[in-house]
Amino acid sequence: MTQTAGWIAETEAETYAPFAMVRLDLPSGTVRFFSGIGEHTWDSQTWTGAGDFGFVGAMEGTTELRAGTLQIGLTGLDATIKADALDALSRGSDVYVYLGFFNVSTGAIVVDPWLAFFGKVDQPAVSETDEGVDIIVTCLDGVGAMLRRTEHRRTSADQEAMFSGDLVFEFVADTPNLSWGAPMASGSAGGRGSVGTDSGNPPGRDNRLN
Repeated sequence: MTQTAGWIAETEAETYAPFAMVRLDLPSGTVRFFSGIGEHTWDSQTWTGAGDFGFVGAMEGTTELRAGTLQIGLTGLDATIKADALDALSRGSDVYVYLGFFNVSTGAIVVDPWLAFFGKVDQPAVSETDEGVDIIVTCLDGVGAMLRRTEHRRTSADQEAMFSGDLVFEFVADTPNLSWGAPMASGSAGGRGSVGTDSGNPPGRDNRLN
């Protein structure tokens, strides 16, 4: 998403009212909130103000191929929501963070907020303090999400644990180990003869294809 002329003009104005908007696509549904009070409608959706309880950390910019991170959070919430928050937050959920401006005269959102960050939930944490419950979510940008090692394995048991009845990896355990590009023993592969030995062919190329 590009920065609109109206958005750029606000960054150059003497008086401006910035805010951040956060969208979390959780398994239980999409959550939308912004760093303000009340409710606002944008992109045909309602965004709920987090007031003084919400924050968006500094966005880490990098030109290197490494993970960039961002923290978002809600603090001082009612203690009764702790269990619900832990159930709702899911590692790998999509995170969108927009930066926008309110019109200082009308309070309306200046068209359009700019998508400043897209990534994945990495480490959600819920803790209790004297003021209530704090929810802190560390997010990885797109590069970080791709570089992160997955905890899942390409096995039938792991796949069925995530998607009951999915047998796509059913025969993985029966598949022989293959050394791609290595010469094959004489008489292997159904009697097709040696591959890449004395014929001058590169490894993995069948003599019969000459």
